[in-house]
Amino acid sequence: PYLERDASNRIIDFPDSATYARHNPRGLSRADWRRDNVNRFVERLYAEVHAAKPWVKVGISPFGIWRPGNPPSVAGLDAYTELYADSRKWLRNGWVDYWTPQLYWATDRPQQRYDLLLRWWAEQNVHRRNLWPGNFTSRVGGAGPADWHAGELLEQIRLTRQDTAASGNVHFSARALVRNVEGLSDWLETITYAEPALVPASPWLDRTPPAAPTATLRADMTYGGARLALTPATGAAPWLWVVRARYGDEWRTEIVPGVRRQHHLAPLGVRAMPDEVVLNAVDRVGNASPSRTVR
Repeated sequence: PYLERDASNRIIDFPDSATYARHNPRGLSRADWRRDNVNRFVERLYAEVHAAKPWVKVGISPFGIWRPGNPPSVAGLDAYTELYADSRKWLRNGWVDYWTPQLYWATDRPQQRYDLLLRWWAEQNVHRRNLWPGNFTSRVGGAGPADWHAGELLEQIRLTRQDTAASGNVHFSARALVRNVEGLSDWLETITYAEPALVPASPWLDRTPPAAPTATLRADMTYGGARLALTPATGAAPWLWVVRARYGDEWRTEIVPGVRRQHHLAPLGVRAMPDEVVLNAVDRVGNASPSRTVR
């Protein structure tokens, strides 16, 4: 936990003295002992989740600065000493499947520059886990000195996409999106996130993609448009289907739950039937099958 202070503004020590005295066989300093407990918890959590359900993705969203001076221009809270969080160690040891550092500062903050912090975390990501920085979306439209306009959030997304080591953003929290502050949700829905997208794969959990499915396409005489019959390959029940339908020069992409065996394709303008459909099965860790084209 973050440091707490009493009514006189004095730091309240965390009450672990008795536990430290009883359970410290290696004679670590109190600070190192606290960090060691957290490290062992993170390592054990990662191992035990995957022992129970190998496909479940474990992620952590740590404070966005590991230690001041990393990279050199960065200043701010030292989570290593104040929170006993050696977050760089967790990432470098591969104890996560996705990593969401809280990059909660504006892009023009010289001591917490978004692009420099993102690049630094990418350099620590030696196991190439999914890197999805966290963005303080709820600061959009606020009146405080640390708040910003929607354009700042869009710039953070742009900088994330510019860094090839990152593959998405995590927004905190949903409040600004639900309220559509400054039209942010409209912009994201129609421009920034206009096309459906899969969560990037986690191939270190399972590198074997599903086999190609089969499908048939026919006109839907009841509802109009077309109906796609979906058949997974033997022993490869999909988690999702990716259905891409071409109508002339225009493509429409849909992501469909893997339990479906029928999918209705609505007409696109005056075109009731697509010229072709490209189908992929996707497993629970994001591996996509070879494509199957149906005409």
